[in-house]
Amino acid sequence: MIRLMEKTFAFRLSQLAFSCCLLFIFLSPAVYADSDTEQQIKVSFIYNFAKFVTWPNLSNANAPLLICVSGSQPLSASISLLQGKKVGSHTIQVNALGKNKTMTECNMLFVSESEMPQLQEILAPLAGQPVLTVSTIAGFTQAGGMIGMKELDNRLRFDINLIAAKKANVSIASQLLQLADEVIQ
Repeated sequence: MIRLMEKTFAFRLSQLAFSCCLLFIFLSPAVYADSDTEQQIKVSFIYNFAKFVTWPNLSNANAPLLICVSGSQPLSASISLLQGKKVGSHTIQVNALGKNKTMTECNMLFVSESEMPQLQEILAPLAGQPVLTVSTIAGFTQAGGMIGMKELDNRLRFDINLIAAKKANVSIASQLLQLADEVIQ
C-alpha cells in the first residue's frame, strides 16, 4: 500500500514537473527586440505543437513529419529552420506549397497571413483530413483552423479549435490544451 502511494506521488510529481516545463516553454515573456526573435519564437511554438499532436497517418516510426507552408511572410521562410529536426522518431521535412501541390499530403500546414483572402478555399478541402492547420491569421480558429497563434500582452499565445482537430482525427495532448487561451469544443 505504501509503495503504491509512493508511486502515485512520484507520478503526480513528474506530471507537475512536466507541466511546469510546458508552462516555461509556452508562456515565457516574449518581448520582441526584433522581428527575427519574434519569428524564432513562433517557429519554436510550431515545433512544440508538433510534439503534442498525434496523427493517424504517422503510425510508421520512420515516416517523415511533413510541415507545409502556404503563402509567404517572414515566418514562412523561418519555418525552414525546422528541416531535419526530430519529433519523436519522425524527421521533419518542410515544403513550400506551390499552386499545384496537394495539401492533404501534409501532416501540418502553416497558413501565412498572405493567404487570408483564400482562407476558406484552403481550409475546405482539408476538412476531415489529418492535417494540423496552424496560422497567425486573426480569427483563424473561428474560421475552422486548428491552432491560431496571437500576441497578447507582449506574449505569444494560441487558441485551439478542438472540434476541427477531432473531425480530422488529429489528437492534441491535454497538456497543450491546458496552455491554450481558448479551446473551441
